[in-house]
Amino acid sequence: MLEELDLHSIADDQSRKVVQQLLNRLEDVLADLQAAQAEIQRLRDEIARLKGEQGQPTIKPNTPQAPPKDHSSEQERHTPQGWAKGCKTDRIPIDREDVLEVDPSRLPPDAVFKGYADVVVQDVIFPTDNVLFHKEKFYSPSQHTTYLASLPEGYHGQFGPGVKSLVLALYYGAQMSEPKVAELLRNVGIQISAGQVSNLLIKDHTVFHEEKDALYQAGLASSPWQHLDDTSTRINGRNGYCHIVCNPLYTAYFTTEAKDRLTIIDVLTNHQPRRFLVNDEALGSLEAFGLSAVRRRQAGQLPGDVLMDDATLQALLEDFIERFWTYYAQLLAYRKEPTPEKAVRLDGEFEALFSTVTGYNALDERIAKTRAKKSCLLINPAELGARARVRKRDVSFGPRTRDGAKAWDTFMTLVETATKLGVSFYHYIHDRVSGASQMPSLADLIAQRAKILNLGASWDTS
Repeated sequence: MLEELDLHSIADDQSRKVVQQLLNRLEDVLADLQAAQAEIQRLRDEIARLKGEQGQPTIKPNTPQAPPKDHSSEQERHTPQGWAKGCKTDRIPIDREDVLEVDPSRLPPDAVFKGYADVVVQDVIFPTDNVLFHKEKFYSPSQHTTYLASLPEGYHGQFGPGVKSLVLALYYGAQMSEPKVAELLRNVGIQISAGQVSNLLIKDHTVFHEEKDALYQAGLASSPWQHLDDTSTRINGRNGYCHIVCNPLYTAYFTTEAKDRLTIIDVLTNHQPRRFLVNDEALGSLEAFGLSAVRRRQAGQLPGDVLMDDATLQALLEDFIERFWTYYAQLLAYRKEPTPEKAVRLDGEFEALFSTVTGYNALDERIAKTRAKKSCLLINPAELGARARVRKRDVSFGPRTRDGAKAWDTFMTLVETATKLGVSFYHYIHDRVSGASQMPSLADLIAQRAKILNLGASWDTS
């Protein structure tokens, strides 16, 4: 029903703006509620898992089950399919061969040799291969340079390619923990610390990172569709998310701090620079995404068919901020030298400035709220006076008697008026208390200023 609400049907401007603000607020509250409910359920499931229980099951609605379709041919359905255990021997690479002889003492005199019966036995040898390289060293007196032989390809640092490969395979492939990987290596004679294992796992892997990028680009290009999912994770004790993107040819992982829409887009584009385009297709998709009519109208005011990046959007924000402070400076100047012409011009500039739509919800909402308070900010400055009273109330709570209330009213009136007229409240009070009475009354000053500014015909108070 809210989607069908036409704000333009509300005749009263103030009421229409209030309704618009309420709709925006309702939309934010519903979004926060939905996110909170999802997070609460996730935490409940995690608590249940830690207790050894099961999380909330996904119960699908009852639907009539269609009889299973038989996609096999007639011949396949009527011909029994045999089963035979596959032979793995042909797929096993042979590292060495050994001939086993029969003990001659067991053989009878008429035994005749009939060849060999082959048996393949799989085994693994896990010895160390610690190498002491004697690198040739030469010195050139004329060049003042020492020349050393290079290590073989793949050897650099304290550990060879065997250890490095095994560490990566055990930790990432076999899902072993770092302490267990280090324990296994030490048991076979490798002297390695926990810190060295960690370094082997996370450092100096530029080549692999580049390969992952190339793999992901190829995976995205391999199919017009991709599967996407995410799971919670923690980074240095902070909650985060791991996004998984895959199709039958690849699986890629991306850990991020959030999982909002822009983060998902970053993942799907392999963190290429963001680009934004507002066109008919984009605006049409907003309704499918459940965006409110208010938000869709705001999006429609963005520059159309123009490719924008983050810097461009930021420039829109900075443009508004610069215009805001320029306008604020004009208001300060108006206070010193107010004229009717300036008031009219500032009124028009207020409308133009606070009708800006940047595309950022929080800023747009603040702009809209400011515009809705135009009558208070520009025409009715009583709002500012009320703030002064509130500040006083916060400090002193409030008067306790009628005389006290009267004093509050009087002196706050003098303070605020003296401020507007540019009169020192202290000097004014001192002049009156001392009995000097040399300063003109504030009433006279008001009358004089009114004539100068020609703010309107004087009232007949007789």
